[in-house]
Amino acid sequence: MSKQMSRFMQAILLVLGVMLPPGAAIAAAPQEAKTVTITRDNPAAKTLLEPTAKTQEDLEKLGPLDWTKTIGTPRRVEPTAEESKALANAKPQMSEGGPPDQEAEEAARSQELPEAPPRERQ
Repeated sequence: MSKQMSRFMQAILLVLGVMLPPGAAIAAAPQEAKTVTITRDNPAAKTLLEPTAKTQEDLEKLGPLDWTKTIGTPRRVEPTAEESKALANAKPQMSEGGPPDQEAEEAARSQELPEAPPRERQ
């Protein structure tokens, strides 16, 4: 029965192998796309910004950007009523420490590096 099943699977794979590549080629056929070229006379081209520096020398003359201008203007955000109430009712807290680890000293000593031998003068 396993020979019959394997022959059946081979037949299915053969059929699928023959059918899929042409179908994949049809599915991958490029659709008609419209290409638009923007020229200087086009109104869309007038909305584009011209570069301020066209050469390396122009770029060096401009200097670095002012970071305060590139991040925008900072503004204060007022907390909501719920946040203000939570801040007003908040009390500082401390949690108590736990007991010391009894095995900590032994673990630290086992990880201690041996002393290096003294170096000879050259």
